[in-house]
Amino acid sequence: MTAKKSKPRGRPALAPAEKKRRNFTFRGTDELHDHISKAAAESGRSISEEIEWRLGQSFFMKDAVRWAVEATVAKTFAYVDEQRAKERAQGNSERPFLDIVQGIMGDEQ
Repeated sequence: MTAKKSKPRGRPALAPAEKKRRNFTFRGTDELHDHISKAAAESGRSISEEIEWRLGQSFFMKDAVRWAVEATVAKTFAYVDEQRAKERAQGNSERPFLDIVQGIMGDEQ
């Protein structure tokens, strides 16, 4: 008796150059699945598309926060330099950096 060859499961694999997406497999809680399912339904995306979109956003947000912080720091230094120049022009002694920054923050608190 000859052994019967089993047919491979699923469709044939694409060549690496033809692949559009890469497969990820991970485990999650039932609660996470419920959240993702609900979000996918609300956005009109599949669960896989929703996961991919959210992961992509997490990397974008990390960069966006870094850019925002860098811009804020640069503006703060520019403001402090401007304030110190005004104080020098008026003949006043320079205030410490933190005193000027706390003056900015005092307006918001």
